[in-house]
Amino acid sequence: MGDPSRWPATAEKLLDDRPLDLVGELERGPGRFDVRDLTIVAVDLEVSPFPHIAQVVKGTRLSRSTKQGEEAKRAVRIFGTSHE
Repeated sequence: MGDPSRWPATAEKLLDDRPLDLVGELERGPGRFDVRDLTIVAVDLEVSPFPHIAQVVKGTRLSRSTKQGEEAKRAVRIFGTSHE
């Protein structure tokens, strides 16, 4: 199954250089604008270092404040799912 401490690095390697699978529309929140996107990669269960994970998903949110001069912020979340 592999060393669990290496799973984040392995997930990043699987997702590296993958095109976006879903790009969200521009959303307006209180005091900010957000754009979210998803990148999805299937994991071969026969050789996967992840127990019971069929897909690895990366969700990215780019958020920009409506205040002038503030820099955009980027947040990335990586998670696994057993659903194909």
